Amino acid sequence: MLLKWLFSWLLVIPLLIQALPTTKSRGLTPTRLGDEGQSDDPCKNYSDCSTKGLGYWNILQTTLFQNVIIDRNDKALFDQHYHAEFSHSQLPSERFRQPLINRGIEIVQMDYWAVYSKNPETQAVDEDPAYYNVFDTKNGVIIADSNWRNDDSQKKLQWSELMYQTWALANVTAIANAAAGNGGGPGGPISNLRSVVRAIVTNKGTRGAFEAAYKANGLVPGEDGPDDWQEWTEYSHRNFFWDMLATDNIKGVIWLLNDHAAEIGKKEITKIWSRWGRGMGLDLCGKPSGVEGFPMRSWKISLVLINEHDGSEMPATIFEKATYKLHPTFGDRETQVIKKPPFRISEEGWGEFDMRIIVSAIEKGGDHELTHDLNFQQERYEAEHKITFKNPKPNLLEKLKESGPVGGGGEENGVKSTKRGDESAKKRKRTEKGVDMEKLAESLQRLGEEDLLQVVEMVHNNKTADTYTKNDVEQGEFHVDLYTLPDSLVRMLWDFCVEKLGS
Repeated sequence: MLLKWLFSWLLVIPLLIQALPTTKSRGLTPTRLGDEGQSDDPCKNYSDCSTKGLGYWNILQTTLFQNVIIDRNDKALFDQHYHAEFSHSQLPSERFRQPLINRGIEIVQMDYWAVYSKNPETQAVDEDPAYYNVFDTKNGVIIADSNWRNDDSQKKLQWSELMYQTWALANVTAIANAAAGNGGGPGGPISNLRSVVRAIVTNKGTRGAFEAAYKANGLVPGEDGPDDWQEWTEYSHRNFFWDMLATDNIKGVIWLLNDHAAEIGKKEITKIWSRWGRGMGLDLCGKPSGVEGFPMRSWKISLVLINEHDGSEMPATIFEKATYKLHPTFGDRETQVIKKPPFRISEEGWGEFDMRIIVSAIEKGGDHELTHDLNFQQERYEAEHKITFKNPKPNLLEKLKESGPVGGGGEENGVKSTKRGDESAKKRKRTEKGVDMEKLAESLQRLGEEDLLQVVEMVHNNKTADTYTKNDVEQGEFHVDLYTLPDSLVRMLWDFCVEKLGS
């Protein structure tokens, strides 16, 4: 028999999986379908665009899952026909940085690089750069600023190869600048690459693909808010996702991932996000799973509370930490402890499994274990878990009250009392009579099973119409709200506990 003084609470786990469903190669050989040069309309109709996009996608899948590695490093051609020049570094403005943070992209240092065409015989460099881009090699971000193929007088290399070669130079320069104390980050290899961003989309073909996607999904181009981004994945918007892969602004990234899979680490595009007429970005996820037919996926889990008043989400500040118990194959990452709301964990893997999540409440409110089914059937899903608190301390109780009713008065915790608003007065009254309600609750839970049976009998024999009790036979639990007991019964229980346990 277990005697409990219970408080109930709802905990919701929204699980956001930023990944793609299984995609098998269709046996295409990794030959180019065209370059990523600037053009007014690379896809004369959207069915053609989608077909081309799927072709690009399958080429990348061949590289990822059939171990077809392209040995492509055109440094000799780059040095012969191009001149790359470091322009300057600057910190990103908050206005520019915050939307990226909202997409999960951190950028600290913006290193600007210009790439000019040059005559290989005379070594004369063109007056204006054909490519002007920003790199944060530490955080793995390329910001494609200005890339005009028509301004490339040589046209010996495609954008993908130019970015690869420029990244290598940007990394070396960033390391040197940091060592010399000239600012800039410590740099990083191109395997860091995780995002490609374009601040402004001007290419007509790319804008046309986005326009079709917006209209087909009931969105009005040009009327989104300052941070109203749309997201497209192969899973959620398959045809439009492929359409966009065929556009000039995106297919170059496909070739970058394909041609340098060995150096970048075998990554694919997991998400395209856009603001109509203003910009777009690509999320990249890497590392093959090693299991054919099961691609590596990125996933995130966050914990939030549900406000019982209006159903809104609230920060889970009633917990001081969350401990995630993952599958043993995660090795030294099998157990992860997060100590700050929203207790977000970000991982990647190919398999589905049941994970344990242990949330630890503040004020010694105990550990509560949840079992969560991690699966990839949906791109995003939520699971609600009900948490029960036994005799919470005052500070925890106040936190619980912020977003829902708790036990102790009115209709809270199932108690339908006719005397609303007098709970505080009753508590003060009992304190004056020498009854410490918290100590009484603690003492009752320390009693042995035989003594608890006597307590249950005392409650049944002396309760009033306002007393809340619940006998859960299946669970072997007896629930009682001590604040709804008559004063005489409270004193009786107090004396009983003193007799059995001492003062």
